[in-house]
Amino acid sequence: MLEENKRLKEALRKIYDTADSYEWHYYYENTPEKHIRDTVHNALVGAR
Repeated sequence: MLEENKRLKEALRKIYDTADSYEWHYYYENTPEKHIRDTVHNALVGAR
């Protein structure tokens, strides 16, 4: 279970880092995507 959580966090982090490298926040500053991205980011920061 713990190992699975670790793998999931790692996968999410990769997805987030990829999204970050495209600098989506410049394009989606005031859209639902921005909100979702921030939510994912906060979840990942909390997971670390």
